[in-house]
Amino acid sequence: MSNISSLLVCSYDASPERQSISMTMDSANILFSYQDFKLVMALKELWLGALAAASPPAAATAQLEDAPSEASTTAASNASGAASASASAFADSVVSATASSSSSSSSMTDTEASSIGDLSVVADKPAAVKQQQHLDFIIIGIELRLLNDCYEGEGSDFSSPIATFKLSELKALVDDWSDLLNGNLKLSNVEATYFNGDLNAEEPLIEPWSMWIEIVTTSDTGMQVCSHYLNSSFKHKSHMDLY
Repeated sequence: MSNISSLLVCSYDASPERQSISMTMDSANILFSYQDFKLVMALKELWLGALAAASPPAAATAQLEDAPSEASTTAASNASGAASASASAFADSVVSATASSSSSSSSMTDTEASSIGDLSVVADKPAAVKQQQHLDFIIIGIELRLLNDCYEGEGSDFSSPIATFKLSELKALVDDWSDLLNGNLKLSNVEATYFNGDLNAEEPLIEPWSMWIEIVTTSDTGMQVCSHYLNSSFKHKSHMDLY
């Protein structure tokens, strides 16, 4: 009985100087019931069963690893002999190259040696351009409703509400996440209600409150996190240095 209705708009822009990502979701309304939970758990069991069936037995894998074939042993012996022959040939070539280098260096004139010693050309590398990074993530309104539809038998289509969670706005801004992370997160008017069957009405479960978190990172002071909590009865502010 799940139902999700929303409009999501995304944009991405990249260049050597800047990388920008923007995502906006408008009015996400989600219905989730007990039957949906049973479906999710059934899909999880099917997925785990498929993974187990696709995996080779542990005993067969261990047997293959512990019992090398005769062909592999013969190949290893041949490879060892070839490596010894290659090493011998390489040693002979090194001796020959050393002798040739000694004779050529002795025939080099003083002028040539002086010119080689004065050669100091260093290629100039272009300065690396620091790419600016920016992310916007906005959700304008979220409502999650939990329904009880576990009744069976006659009238099994009946369902009753359990709880409702609401969020007026979620807004996240992040800059330079691969270097010096800076950003802030804002949650506006988070609240929840539950259904009282005795009164046949919804009652408050979580009073409306808001939260704002700011992250500032500098090369001198490291990362600092500052948070604010606010509802109708109290206001709280905290500060923390992570590193």
